[in-house]
Amino acid sequence: MELIKDSCTGKKSKYTSMQVELAKSNGFRPYIVNPGRSRYTGYWKANKPHGFGARHSFNGVIYDGQWERGLRHGQGALRKLMPDNTYKRIYVGQWKYGQKCGEGVQYYKNGVYFGRWKANKRDGLGMMIYSDGSQYVGEWKNDLWHGAGVLFQENGNRYEGYFAKGQKHGEGIFYHLRTGQRQKGIWQNNNCQVSIMLDCSRNQANRPTPYPMPKSELDKPDELIYELFREFFPEENNAEVNFAVTKNSVLNVFSG
Repeated sequence: MELIKDSCTGKKSKYTSMQVELAKSNGFRPYIVNPGRSRYTGYWKANKPHGFGARHSFNGVIYDGQWERGLRHGQGALRKLMPDNTYKRIYVGQWKYGQKCGEGVQYYKNGVYFGRWKANKRDGLGMMIYSDGSQYVGEWKNDLWHGAGVLFQENGNRYEGYFAKGQKHGEGIFYHLRTGQRQKGIWQNNNCQVSIMLDCSRNQANRPTPYPMPKSELDKPDELIYELFREFFPEENNAEVNFAVTKNSVLNVFSG
């Protein structure tokens, strides 16, 4: 058989291509150490982790799961060994060529996220339960609330509507638990630009609401108010029906 060239000198070595292939790690290996970086136990193909295996990094991070061509790919779990010899969960779910992608659960210092991922970021439908008691259920993009969603605040208030780049932005309804009122309006960068306040039972309030109405910053608020009032007439109720469908489609993702 023909000898292969040495990659350093360019001269022919004493090994054939078949000998080189046979020397590569293939199949199951119980323990292989990468000096100063990690140790790996599992299956190999062409000198790379391929199939199921576990990599223990020397900084305490452990990955157990599927590999492809040396990258995390498929189902896998990421955890960290703590100083008290307990394990802290970091991520459990799907991977694609080294990045979190698909369905997964991420554990943060301030809460837990369940939902879709894309290129290591929360992207698509997901739910975040925060340690302060608040929750967000809805659409995400680039790790931020973005699209249709519902925000449950720790004090019991609730916002149903649209978000952009992590803030309330667009049409929405804010439910005030303390006053029992519903605020329907337009939000921009977390600030309500224009809205109407209604009792949830639609009864006349016997006293002014203690909730301060924000100052309108729009050039033509009368036109927006007109559009908002149209949604309360039976013959003009399409907008509210469409929004309800969007809201329900988000919530149904996490039901039964």
